[in-house]
Amino acid sequence: MKILSWNCRGLSRPSAIRSLRVLIRNFNPDVIFLSETKSPPSQASSILNRLGFYLLSQFAPSGSSGGLLLAWRTGVDLDCFVLNKNYISAWCYSDPPNQPWLLSCIYGPPSRSDKPAFWDSFTSAGESFVNPWLCIGDLNHVLDQSEKYGGRPVASSSNCPFRQFIDHFGLLTLDSLVTIHMVQQQAGSWHYQREIR
Repeated sequence: MKILSWNCRGLSRPSAIRSLRVLIRNFNPDVIFLSETKSPPSQASSILNRLGFYLLSQFAPSGSSGGLLLAWRTGVDLDCFVLNKNYISAWCYSDPPNQPWLLSCIYGPPSRSDKPAFWDSFTSAGESFVNPWLCIGDLNHVLDQSEKYGGRPVASSSNCPFRQFIDHFGLLTLDSLVTIHMVQQQAGSWHYQREIR
């Protein structure tokens, strides 16, 4: 399964639609997560339908900011169960279909003051899941300066809520273009292989 995540910063812009069309042509994703759609749900649905994605869940923008959209192709078995202004979570039923894994598509709060509460809440939500979990999106957070270009420098800290979230669940951080192969070896034991492009 190929998943594309993109902060489109306004899906209704002609340049965004052209860019999305190119991304779909180049990567042929099965699932697309878009953040900051800034578009009414009916307009966003129409755009994605024209691009071959007929199944979707979305959280409407507030005025001209925000908006999340998770779209998938026919044949992909997703069951969305959390939908709010910061993330959409869905069970993914793939191989093996009787052991779903969790997909959380995130648009982290841009305001520094909102980040601790968001990561605490998201950590609490993650406590109830025992299956494999993929978190993807625009987290609006970096772990150290090497992940950032321009702007004010960031301080690396083990006390930041995002670092604590990663450490708490034993998550892996991945580069932007990466292929993950999840293989179940034995009951309850998963092995991950990363192939970076």
